[in-house]
Amino acid sequence: MPLSGHLQLGRLELRDRRYSDGRLVIDFVAKSLGLPYLSAYLDSVGTNFSHGANFATAGSTIRPQNTTLTQTGYSPISLHNVYWQGGRYFWIHNTGPVGCLSYVLHRLPVLAPQVDNAGCAIPFNQVVQYFNQLLKETVIRLRSDLPDVTFAYVDVYSVKYQLISEAPKYGFGNPLRACCGHGGKYKNNNFGCGSAIICKLCNHKLGWCSLHTGCESMGFRENYWWYIL
Repeated sequence: MPLSGHLQLGRLELRDRRYSDGRLVIDFVAKSLGLPYLSAYLDSVGTNFSHGANFATAGSTIRPQNTTLTQTGYSPISLHNVYWQGGRYFWIHNTGPVGCLSYVLHRLPVLAPQVDNAGCAIPFNQVVQYFNQLLKETVIRLRSDLPDVTFAYVDVYSVKYQLISEAPKYGFGNPLRACCGHGGKYKNNNFGCGSAIICKLCNHKLGWCSLHTGCESMGFRENYWWYIL
């Protein structure tokens, strides 16, 4: 997803109240299922929510504010709140390989022995893998506690790491270098994020900025993670 207000090549006519007009993972999932793109839950006037709603909260986590590396908000939406409102189908992503993000590699450098063959920081990815294991165990418990609910646990970590470690195979260049942004060998020193020309240049790159993937790499994830459900 591009940053707020930035245009992305091949963008869709998405409804208002979106943080961006770039496509999100849920948009690719909806397309693959032959469903309409989901409207943001705040877009409640004249909106058809029969296929679902987009509850994305940009830059937010379930952690309290000011306790994470990067955070612009706090999501008030919880699984149990949605459940008590009638939600019975949940798609839960695990966390991707944070140790491969150019933002992390640039700001939190590690020693050479701590870098794997893909160029990613091993310590950070180990923490993510531990978190994902606990998340999977939590989903298993939820299936027992809420037997009337369907939970789909999706291994995004494996899909994204495969894409990063085998980037040339899928037609991408340096997977650790962000297309736009400034500073360090993990960012493009010539372009900032935001102009129309950047959209054309970055749309076919693996990394949009130091935190977000480009449109084509999002499509890759949509096409391949079905094997992992």
